[in-house]
Amino acid sequence: MKTNTKQFVTYVRNHLAEYGFTLYLGRGKRVNSGENWRCEGFFDIDTKCIKVGKGGVQWLETLVHEYAHFLQWLDSSDSLVEREDRAARLVQDYLHAGKGELNPAIVKAFHSVMLFERDTEMRAVKCIQKHKLDIEMSKYIKRANMYIYSHYVNMFLRKWNFKKSPYRSSKVMSEMPDTFRAKAHKSCPRKIFELLESYF
Repeated sequence: MKTNTKQFVTYVRNHLAEYGFTLYLGRGKRVNSGENWRCEGFFDIDTKCIKVGKGGVQWLETLVHEYAHFLQWLDSSDSLVEREDRAARLVQDYLHAGKGELNPAIVKAFHSVMLFERDTEMRAVKCIQKHKLDIEMSKYIKRANMYIYSHYVNMFLRKWNFKKSPYRSSKVMSEMPDTFRAKAHKSCPRKIFELLESYF
């Protein structure tokens, strides 16, 4: 592990501890969410932790992203946290538990989650710059926009996981904007939707 990375992990661990949170770095590529599905990492307010699968190639990017969620939580009012949590639960229930059909309330929840994730990614970029992490900024932003765009495919196909990862595809990456000016949370170009759709 590079020196900057070690220092950042220690920094995150100590910052979380100030607020009673813990950092767990698993050995595998994914960690258990506690809700019968696995993911590369997550931030959970209820259990006060960040969990990341350190076996993944982009585990540091995942850690930065989840830490940015923690920073969001620090900056948010209780009412905003409650509203965002309600939107996230609606999306999770729709995708993972198969509850309900696509309706205006769920579409609104998806848009709320995408806006929230865009803010997270912008915070993550500032964090990468601040801590001088060994993460290529252009690629990170492209992947961040891809992640936000993928929510549109999640919403319409009702699928939440890629069968094959588009994150290492030069074809997919070339279509992604390398800035946040695109406002990926507001709309998804048809070409990008169809490209990402082929990976589900």
